[in-house]
Amino acid sequence: MASFEDDEAYWNETKSRRFNFDDEDENSGSRLLGVSQAGTSRLSRQIRSVISNDAADTSLLLSESSLLSESTFSNDSNKLFSANTSLASATLTDGLLPSSAVSDSTIQRIINADMSKELKPRGKLLPEEELKILRRKDQMRWQPPPVEETLRRILLGLPFSLECYRSLDDKIKILDAALDQGNGDAILCVVQFLSRTLKRAQFTHLLSHRPVAVSHYAAHLSTRFQLTELNNLLESLGKSRDASIKQFGLAIGNIDSPSRCQRTLQTLRNCLASHFSSGAAEMDRPFVIHAIKLLEWQIAADEKFRSLNSVQEVGENIIGAPALLSVAHACRYHWENPKSKNTVPDPLAPSVLCQSLGINQRAYQWTALRTKAQEQAWEAVDGLFISKGWFQGIRLIGGSNSIPMADVATELHALGAPEDIVVKYIKLVEGVEERISLANRLQCHTAAIDIMKSQGDRLGICRLKDRLPPRSEEQLYAENALKSSSIRWKN
Repeated sequence: MASFEDDEAYWNETKSRRFNFDDEDENSGSRLLGVSQAGTSRLSRQIRSVISNDAADTSLLLSESSLLSESTFSNDSNKLFSANTSLASATLTDGLLPSSAVSDSTIQRIINADMSKELKPRGKLLPEEELKILRRKDQMRWQPPPVEETLRRILLGLPFSLECYRSLDDKIKILDAALDQGNGDAILCVVQFLSRTLKRAQFTHLLSHRPVAVSHYAAHLSTRFQLTELNNLLESLGKSRDASIKQFGLAIGNIDSPSRCQRTLQTLRNCLASHFSSGAAEMDRPFVIHAIKLLEWQIAADEKFRSLNSVQEVGENIIGAPALLSVAHACRYHWENPKSKNTVPDPLAPSVLCQSLGINQRAYQWTALRTKAQEQAWEAVDGLFISKGWFQGIRLIGGSNSIPMADVATELHALGAPEDIVVKYIKLVEGVEERISLANRLQCHTAAIDIMKSQGDRLGICRLKDRLPPRSEEQLYAENALKSSSIRWKN
């Protein structure tokens, strides 16, 4: 076992030698970057012998020698040694280093580089300098990126941040750029950012000159049922009527089932009282009143329909239907007999509903005509347009406000009405030429022949007979009319 003295001797001894330029032993010394210590020592002594007589050039020659040593160490060791040897021989021969080896500008740069390195502070920075660097980094972090880059990231769905746009000019710039780009997502993101970071007056002023941004933001608020914020936004922009209409639309849009109609009805009444009682929205008050009356009628009609029919027969939901569909429902299930002597009309009758909602005569007649024609209730159709006049004459209902008889005949023909029903209304059309043209267009040739017989138009019947199919019923009817001796022909 080793003693304590042996351990101390082992740790205190060293097997490496220090570098010494005076060492003559080339083989025993270590090699520095591929060059032996002996070669480096000889080069050093040669340079010292050259510059020993000129003390003023000492620093210059040392700089060149150090430069040559560095360049020598960067190449292969054999080439370096030969270069050092040639340099030494040239120095000993001429007494000076060759001028082409190192230029004056290179030497000056080396000196300046050494001086700049010496002027650099070493060690840790001062607290004031570190604080300046940290502040500069923080400013660079919050510096807003280009607007186009942020909008591009929004468009592509990449992560983005708007918090770096802190000044009012930057916020206006990115808002206008989003509006010019037309990207709805970008517009909505920027507007929401402005609503959080700007004062209410500034935010309202910006949106007042940008209606597209207002429409996007209003649609966003209405979709999420943020009614208070939506109403405040429109009111602050001076759009009280738009705010009232938006409130009405949201209220009427909640009718999706009969179970919610009572709550919707109460909401509409509150909306009428709070938003349509004064101001610019007062002109829309009759429209809201009609909507309330329609919903009240639909609730009553639905309750009566369900009470009179079994659950299996209930297949029509009238709640929330448009006005004309409600009129059609009334014509099917609550039709009133025009000849009835009952002085108290049915509150669910179609005529009462039309009068309550302000539906005009033509709209009511068109809806009732199509509904009753589908049911083939031709007597009810006659009750819409024809009434008995003096001396059993025919009088048209509604006068000039009624549907033209030509349109009635065309619609009945399209709905598959019998020919005698269609002919009845063809004969009510004013103008002989128009009646004949309409009869031919609707393929009612018998009616056309009767009209021409009454006018004594023998040539017209002949032309029509030539166009009819041979030996058809209409052709035989035309031939019999031409053979009649009781008709006074005009041509």
